Amino acid sequence: MPHWDSDTEKITVDYHNIINKKKRPVCVWLTGKKGLVVQSLLAVILFFMGMIVGYLVRKNVHETYIRSNVTCAEQVTSDYNITVGQQLRRTIELENIREDLKLITREARVPGTTTGQLFGEKIRKWLNNSGLDNVYMAPYKVLVSYSGSEYSSPVPNSVQLLNNNGTSVFKCNTDNHPPRQLVMNPYSFFSKNGTASGDLVYANYGRSRDFKQLDALNISVANKIVIMRYGKVKGVDYLKVLMATRYKAKGVLLYADPADYNGPGVKNVAKTWWLPGNAIQRGFVGRWNRGDPLTPFVPAIDGMYRINSSDDLYATKIPVQPISYDDAQLLLRELTEGAPPEGWKGGLNISYNLSTLQNNQTVQMDVFSKSVQQKINNVIGVIKGTVESDRYVIIGSHYDSLTFGAVDPGTGLSIFLELAKKFGKLLKEGKWRPRRSIIFAAWDATEFGNIGSEEWLEENKKELSTRTVAYINLEAAVTGNWTFSADANPLLRQVLYEATKVVLCPDPGHHDLSVYEMWRQRLPIVPGSKDQSKPKVNDFTKVGDQLAFNYFIGIPAMDIHYTYKRQLYNLENYPVYGTALDDFMYVSTYIDSNFTVHKALAEVAAEVLLRLSSSNKLPMDCSDYNKPFEVALDYTERYYGERIRGANLTLDYLKKAVGNFQESTKRFQKVFSTLKEPDNFTEIIQMNNQLLQLPQAFIAPYSRTPPTGTTPLSSFSILPRYNPSRDAYYFVNLQYAIDFGPKDIDTWKNKVNFTLSVTTAAIQSAANILSDGVLNRT
Repeated sequence: MPHWDSDTEKITVDYHNIINKKKRPVCVWLTGKKGLVVQSLLAVILFFMGMIVGYLVRKNVHETYIRSNVTCAEQVTSDYNITVGQQLRRTIELENIREDLKLITREARVPGTTTGQLFGEKIRKWLNNSGLDNVYMAPYKVLVSYSGSEYSSPVPNSVQLLNNNGTSVFKCNTDNHPPRQLVMNPYSFFSKNGTASGDLVYANYGRSRDFKQLDALNISVANKIVIMRYGKVKGVDYLKVLMATRYKAKGVLLYADPADYNGPGVKNVAKTWWLPGNAIQRGFVGRWNRGDPLTPFVPAIDGMYRINSSDDLYATKIPVQPISYDDAQLLLRELTEGAPPEGWKGGLNISYNLSTLQNNQTVQMDVFSKSVQQKINNVIGVIKGTVESDRYVIIGSHYDSLTFGAVDPGTGLSIFLELAKKFGKLLKEGKWRPRRSIIFAAWDATEFGNIGSEEWLEENKKELSTRTVAYINLEAAVTGNWTFSADANPLLRQVLYEATKVVLCPDPGHHDLSVYEMWRQRLPIVPGSKDQSKPKVNDFTKVGDQLAFNYFIGIPAMDIHYTYKRQLYNLENYPVYGTALDDFMYVSTYIDSNFTVHKALAEVAAEVLLRLSSSNKLPMDCSDYNKPFEVALDYTERYYGERIRGANLTLDYLKKAVGNFQESTKRFQKVFSTLKEPDNFTEIIQMNNQLLQLPQAFIAPYSRTPPTGTTPLSSFSILPRYNPSRDAYYFVNLQYAIDFGPKDIDTWKNKVNFTLSVTTAAIQSAANILSDGVLNRT
């Protein structure tokens, strides 16, 4: 043992005893031949135990992080599978869609109310039961608008004709046809609360040109009630109210004229799909339709700055109320002066005089609107992808409605729910998992200005703008049974063509044709011509959740639907839009009695979703942008070229940018079309990413007001828009700057120059994305 001398602080170690200490015997069974056998057996056992542990660890990592039931090799080569598509389409059941629509339309789903909250929970339960990977609620506290009769007044809004002594001649019917607890009374969302009275003036559609024409006829609307028909100002009825306000009107009445909502020569509307005279169309008239008006450009979640909730910020400046065309006829019949200009007569059996009620009568309107902050809920369901789980394909439908909402949004929502069930069923069976993640989004409060989708985009803008492949919108998905139709970003045309080619036409007389072939015949790319080489894909023709995706954060979007024969009827919308008659009976009796159209549209949506989420190469052709840009450039030269050159500005740089972009798309597609997996796996990922970045290039950093102007707003898209009156695409921001710019010539020139610069730079940046401009510039 060691010895320590505390006086000298020395330690003495007896190394001899340590070295000569008797060794302990080792285990006999590990020595000799017997030990060699035992050691070999132990090695074999440890090896197999290691294999088992390794398998279990790998299996856990594979399921937890790779999140797939396929092998690594299959992940790398995963692609759209035509057999999976066929199996999926066969499982879609029209009876499910019918029953879901019946459940959806039992009562109104008003955002922020108890009924609306409970229905959101029901959607969450349905998606959970579908077998998706994850389902959650995305709540926001937002400003909504209610009819005062339900919340602050014992009576509904009222409109009445009064004698010169103040007694009532007659009162418009502004109460409900269904029981009040099922559907809210008719009102205009975000109208100013208050009373207005005065003489009556008819202002046609309430467009700028209509008010100018009244002005030219020396008919003033100042201090009077203006009555206007819905239509011609697509989805933005606030602009009608704004024009009336600018001309100092005291109040606005809106109605759906039979000339715009019933077919030519239709007299008897009983038991038909046409609009009856006692129905009242509700609608949004607020000054802000980009989400919650109190939290512009930021999400309406806890901790966010909110604008003071003064009515002046978001509501109209004057009271607004919708009435039926029966009641409109009674009021308009009392007007005695001013013959209507050409095009001002509607479908009522009256003269459509413009002004002056007889015998000094007046119209009085009492509006009890109430705007309050309420909680709304989006419901989000997720299927996680394999190879590219950080790439998203989103399909959405809103679920809120102020009436029964069978066509809008019920037809789209019932298809949306069926798709969630069938994609979930594929997951449960372990037969399939997408290459990219799929997101099912049920939006709340779309009726109040696309609030639900806008707030979700604002909350997740950075993530979604860089990762999302496309957005598919299902809203008023079945408004008729004549043909398939689509509003879409040009980048999504090819996937629409391919998806519709594999689905049979639901028309009873044309089961031998595909949806694509019937679409091509009935809506050719050049309407009225013999050119039926491709069907027409429309620019976006209506306001909806798809617009913010496409135009404000640069995610290519589509809205798909079956429609009526628009060339024959020329309707503003399906006849009972926004009324209490938009119920299950209306859809099942007059539009799609056996629900085969719903099933066909569900199959098309399933194919689009499957191809976008599973194809190794994105089914997109960027050269589909070329024609709209070419037409828009020609339109600008034809209608504005002289004015631009007269201001010492030039279109040369814009023309050069468009030419560069067209050449880049052609070169890109030529290479992209030759790539195949697994040999070109890296190249495909790279070029897919370039396609995803492309729509981002068209998002300019400022609104139509340059940064030196009064209020630079959120970003906007410079993508050409379609002008139906001239059958041409145009640069909407450039036209706006030229036509509605400042009156001061120098300020106008600066604004036009700035807008030209922004447009040119955006198009050139798109060309650079496709040609790797930073790397290859000379």
